[in-house]
Amino acid sequence: MEQASVGTKLSEHPARLLTTVFMGVIGFGTLLLSLPIATQSRVAASPLTALFTATSATCVTGLILEDTPTYWSGFGQGVILALIQVGGFGIMTMTSLLVIVVARRLGLRQRRRVPDVHRNATHRPPFPYQCRRHRRRRTGPMIEGRQRQH
Repeated sequence: MEQASVGTKLSEHPARLLTTVFMGVIGFGTLLLSLPIATQSRVAASPLTALFTATSATCVTGLILEDTPTYWSGFGQGVILALIQVGGFGIMTMTSLLVIVVARRLGLRQRRRVPDVHRNATHRPPFPYQCRRHRRRRTGPMIEGRQRQH
């Protein structure tokens, strides 16, 4: 019986791959925020503070243990900014993956009905006052290809 490599296992399961990449980004961010250059005082941040800040930034929650402008140096703030950007892309990727998984589970009948629902939809305005305006009868002689209203 052959054993699959870690890369093969991850590539076969996109959710595992995405989770592993997220954890890797958080770990790398934790290491960078643990460096003395990342704080204003040039003393290494505690591992828990660095881990929490990296996780919060990557997951785009906005929670902090230390005041960002006063505790973190320019380097540390840059790391936090990069983690927020990477985390935002990760969230969009996870959402896209979820849509793809749900779309795969749709049966043939459901897939065939989706375009029919869109094609047969009536284009009614959402608000009543717009509905009355669009239902107005146009009467009168034609002026320049349009009917004149009385």
